Amino acid sequence: MRTWLPGGAVLTVFVAGVAVRLVGLTQPPLDFHPTRQLHSAEIARGFYYATHPDAPDWQRAFALEGRLRRGVIEPQVMESVSAWAFGLLGGEELWFPRLLSITFWTLGAWFLHLTARRWAGRLGGLVAAGYMLFSPYALQASRAFMPDPLMVCLMCGTLWAATRWVSERPGPGAWWWAAATGAFAGAALFVKPAAGYFLGPFLAALVLRHFGLRSLRTPQVWVAGLLAVLPLTGYLTATSALGLEVLGMGGRVFPELWASSSFYLNWAGMLTIVLGTGWLLAGLLGTLLIPQGAAVVGLIGWYVGYVALGFTVSHHMSTHDYYSLPLVPVVGLGLGVLVGVARRSVSRTRRALRATIAGLVAVTMVVGGLAGWSRLGAIDHQQEARNWQLLGSLFAPTDRIVGLTAHYGHLFTYFGWRSYTWWPATFDRALMPETNDFPSYWVTRTAGMDYFLLTDFGQWDAQPDVREHVLQHCTVVSRTNWYVIFDLRDSAECQHPTERP
Repeated sequence: MRTWLPGGAVLTVFVAGVAVRLVGLTQPPLDFHPTRQLHSAEIARGFYYATHPDAPDWQRAFALEGRLRRGVIEPQVMESVSAWAFGLLGGEELWFPRLLSITFWTLGAWFLHLTARRWAGRLGGLVAAGYMLFSPYALQASRAFMPDPLMVCLMCGTLWAATRWVSERPGPGAWWWAAATGAFAGAALFVKPAAGYFLGPFLAALVLRHFGLRSLRTPQVWVAGLLAVLPLTGYLTATSALGLEVLGMGGRVFPELWASSSFYLNWAGMLTIVLGTGWLLAGLLGTLLIPQGAAVVGLIGWYVGYVALGFTVSHHMSTHDYYSLPLVPVVGLGLGVLVGVARRSVSRTRRALRATIAGLVAVTMVVGGLAGWSRLGAIDHQQEARNWQLLGSLFAPTDRIVGLTAHYGHLFTYFGWRSYTWWPATFDRALMPETNDFPSYWVTRTAGMDYFLLTDFGQWDAQPDVREHVLQHCTVVSRTNWYVIFDLRDSAECQHPTERP
């Protein structure tokens, strides 16, 4: 019994972690940050239709335009692989990138399990992986079509390899782990350069703690460092030579938010959503109890890097919860170590208490998994996707449309197959001073447009300048209970608002 039960428990946790993520696998990617997922879906569509000769010319041109319009934020790895799979599957099967993300996240949880088990025993390793697999937020985020699940997987691989590296005696084994550390880190940075905010301080602190000042003269450090930076450096060099512009952090840095209390409150709210305040504090405590000094210092660097990222992309950190996703594995690691320490502190003769600890851990995983599972299957998004498809069919492919819709118009563009220029929401306008001059901005934003599409009635009510002008001067073409279409070509007054007296 003792020989197979721990392995059986690990297998059960991982199989259950995958199984629960398969709920609603074929649903449109509208359950978690549709804007971000459809961003990747449009890029993948562009890659796919570029090699799809049977599609109508307008459709291929639209798909390519959509990919180019999204720009290049990071190397489009997930999108390229998904487009290749679409070719094999015969169409845009969006369940494939979901499955890809699930696979990568589960592999990352395995790396985390291996890391925690060395310090916290089998139960601690199981707890670390269990938190990563069954925390309600991670259940949703880990199956999203975006690069973050793959990035976190590779970051977990870096954590596993790096902590093994600094625990190895000098010899071939240490060289192997140094190379593995660099390879994992380089792949993570290539997939999403923001990983450098975490891995840079983590590896620098870990190496300095282990090798000291001689680290700069240590060949293994140079090998790991070169492997870490070469993939992204090569990519940036190639894109620059081809004249491509990588967007990076442009439009995300707002230092003025640093003086705002709401920025910190919103940021704390994101942490609560992603991690849970209690779990975060327990994970931090567990981190300090790790018996390997270099790992403790390195993980503190990981947290410091997260704070640095938050101040760099302050608006996104306080409004986009998935920017805190890379903390999930290190919090899970801390929880695993904490449980391992608690279990070891109980006398071996008090088996009932030890069993109670294990039981509480199991119950916590089950409750978390059920909570996340209930969210995954709660809403059927198929009809919503069909509605946007029907809405798109009301327009000709050549129509030029500006509008006030949720998620920056991504649902209309992707499912409706129509070009779209978004009218900024109130929170976007707060960061765009040019929108304060409504008449001038309206003329600029709607120049050459044919129609104004309204589906976000909350924003419609929140922007009286837009509402009053459009209702007074623009003609309604079509109206239902969920959308209104206005003709912008009907009158000069519609196209050119006047200043109020």
